[in-house]
Amino acid sequence: MALFCFKLLQKGRITERNFFELNIVNDQDFLDMSYEELKNGLEAMKDGDDDLNFNEQIFELIINWTNKDIINRESVFPTLFKNIQIHKCSLKYLARIVASNSLINNSLECSRYLNEAFSKIVTNDPSTTVKSQYLYCLGGENSTY
Repeated sequence: MALFCFKLLQKGRITERNFFELNIVNDQDFLDMSYEELKNGLEAMKDGDDDLNFNEQIFELIINWTNKDIINRESVFPTLFKNIQIHKCSLKYLARIVASNSLINNSLECSRYLNEAFSKIVTNDPSTTVKSQYLYCLGGENSTY
């Protein structure tokens, strides 16, 4: 019986993600959600989301939600941002989209979280699922490494 419940839970999460990712980015009801509703929803979906695109879409959702009422929502953005397993996003997405976002750059807390994600990816932290196709070289001409 426990096996059946586990399979049901997995299928429920897949269905939830399929609906979530495609339908609510600019949905007015989503954009009008309270901070608590959004935070609780993100925390509920956080477990096991190894899908790179899913984490990227969650980032875009919280950006849209925050920008809907930037004056009142910017202060809670860091808490929402930390609910994304950002280290599971593609390196290209992190470098081009996330790192250049003004909400990230205006928050020391978000910048630190993003730097931790880059570190996990570059050092091949086992908790990351990103498989990089790049070789990273740190240091410079006069480096003593």
